[in-house]
Amino acid sequence: MSGRPDLERPDEPTGAAAFPAPGEAVSGTVRSPEFVGAPPGENPGPDTDTRPARRRIPLPVRLSFWIWMLSAAALTVSAGLLLVQRGDIITQTQRHNPAATPEQVVAAVNRSLAWTIGLYLVCAVVYVVLALRMRAGRNWARVALAVIMVLGLMQQMSAGTSSIGTLMAIAAVLLMYLPSVGDYFQRRGRHG
Repeated sequence: MSGRPDLERPDEPTGAAAFPAPGEAVSGTVRSPEFVGAPPGENPGPDTDTRPARRRIPLPVRLSFWIWMLSAAALTVSAGLLLVQRGDIITQTQRHNPAATPEQVVAAVNRSLAWTIGLYLVCAVVYVVLALRMRAGRNWARVALAVIMVLGLMQQMSAGTSSIGTLMAIAAVLLMYLPSVGDYFQRRGRHG
């Protein structure tokens, strides 16, 4: 009640009664909660919903996606740790190369760190972009991630090293190529 008789209409409800609850009849039309917002009299209902159906992402694909995200985060953290340890790296390099001047050592370490940190950050971005596309069902991204894993594995084998990151990448690739997820990538490949 506004207190002004010229604004009040006795045939219209006021207060909370002016707004129907979801699903309540309004002028002969039942409006379901999921279609609130449709123009009155044009309640499309679930049978006429024109939105594309969202497919569920298979669990192995979701797990692989998060492993790639974790790998990207680990690369980013590693790049940060290299920056923090720059002084220690310079000291160690000077100790192992006593004939080099301090300026030469600093220049060599800075160059090496710049390349390494740059490579880590670029790889992290590539992992994120490809993992997002792989999660969306793009087979080319799945193949690209597998190729990256194989190249990384070959590099580590030639250096005689291994890491938890390599094991994570192997697990992520195996999850992407499980038979149960093959259909997910084939259907997405045909439609988008």
